[in-house]
Amino acid sequence: MKKNFKKFFDYLKKHIKGINRSIKLIKKKSSNSSRIFLFFDMWWSYIRYGVTYDEYRVFEFYLIPGYKRDTYMSKCRHQNLEKHLFDKDHLILLNSREKFYIKFKDYLNREFYSIKEMSFKEFEELALKKKELVCRSNSLKGESGTLTLNVKNFRSPAFLLDNAKKSGLNIVETSIKQNKLFESVNPHNMNTVSVVTLLCGKKVDIVSAYVKFGITEEDKYDVNSVKHITGIVDIKSGTIKHKLVCDEDEVYSEHPISKVKLVGLEIPLFDEIKNVASKCALEFDEALEVEWNFIISNTKVYLINANLWDDYVFVQLPMFSKNKVGLMPYYRDNVKKRRI
Repeated sequence: MKKNFKKFFDYLKKHIKGINRSIKLIKKKSSNSSRIFLFFDMWWSYIRYGVTYDEYRVFEFYLIPGYKRDTYMSKCRHQNLEKHLFDKDHLILLNSREKFYIKFKDYLNREFYSIKEMSFKEFEELALKKKELVCRSNSLKGESGTLTLNVKNFRSPAFLLDNAKKSGLNIVETSIKQNKLFESVNPHNMNTVSVVTLLCGKKVDIVSAYVKFGITEEDKYDVNSVKHITGIVDIKSGTIKHKLVCDEDEVYSEHPISKVKLVGLEIPLFDEIKNVASKCALEFDEALEVEWNFIISNTKVYLINANLWDDYVFVQLPMFSKNKVGLMPYYRDNVKKRRI
């Protein structure tokens, strides 16, 4: 008990402002609980379930009984789980685009080249043939280092190549024409579909899936580099069944600019996306839990990158669960290294 009190007071000193802010936000939504109750309930939830004050508020723990609270995956619990899901020393594949592309070349569905290894003549021929190229950095940590370059905007391919090199870009690949349905929702960015897989022996489970649409008129290739909305995709039907979320408090049933209705929207080629994600998971047993990210055209699925999943809090938002049950029962059943 003494150890728990010390843990609590250390946490309190570090996060008192955030705790007060969370209590104020909770009181705005629900006036049934006193500030004192919320304060001590946050402490107990932190000690018992490893839930931070922000997670307590986001999960609406003040409305959830104890036996259901134990079903929620907090950041602390996921960090404990990570020991059994991957070895960080063997994840270089998720940090190097070139290595990732070589490993999963059969699922990219597009040509790619190393800018350093291409001669100017090879680059010129590719640029004149394809007209538009996508140039990327070698880092897979985000897609902000991505430029779409069109030959018509440069005096010659030489200037295009010079621009790519000065921007620190290492990979050039052929551009993708976005799916017409996604284009009608948001034509300013490459909207993405993500699938989270869990490798259980020789079986692959789909844990979650979601879609991201940009909601500004800023023309940037990467949807993550602009303000965007995220929606949960039903794993079986491939449809968006709930409102989409931006910055926690903003929810949308339709796109705010194009006005395309999003709730009920069926994701094109979703079965193929799941199939490719499952095949990739089987080929990458260095990490049991991976988020695979895709762009789609009218006829093809394009693997863009992959990363360790960190949106487990988002998928447990109350609006996505009628029964207020989190992810822990699923992981306890499927990751049987020890009790988690």
